[in-house]
Amino acid sequence: MLAGFAFAVVACSLLACGLALGAALLFGLYGAVMSLRWLARVYAYATEAPGRAAGSDAVYGALLLAGLFVLDLSGRLSMNGTAIVLLVAAIGSLVIFDRSYLVKQFAPSSAGGSAPMRRCGAI
Repeated sequence: MLAGFAFAVVACSLLACGLALGAALLFGLYGAVMSLRWLARVYAYATEAPGRAAGSDAVYGALLLAGLFVLDLSGRLSMNGTAIVLLVAAIGSLVIFDRSYLVKQFAPSSAGGSAPMRRCGAI
């Protein structure tokens, strides 16, 4: 839900500021993926796997620098190009985390249901 919210807020904010639709949507996707990445970093620390968070940071930084360097050298540094590099770097940095983390983010869960509240007599 947070990723969807991040997408909507970033994309709509940029559209309201006058950015072109394509770039706004790309930056919105970047915001969504980065929210997943930041939650994955928190999850890694909570599950005593800080190496995954550090590895993700290193991959993100390397992909970001390499992508921007290529864009600059090729003379294609633009809003869309920059958004694509940011998005690719964010997606690439998620590879470091355990696959089960991403599955947990999108699989249905009963954790947010009202059954525990009913058992306690709150509902």
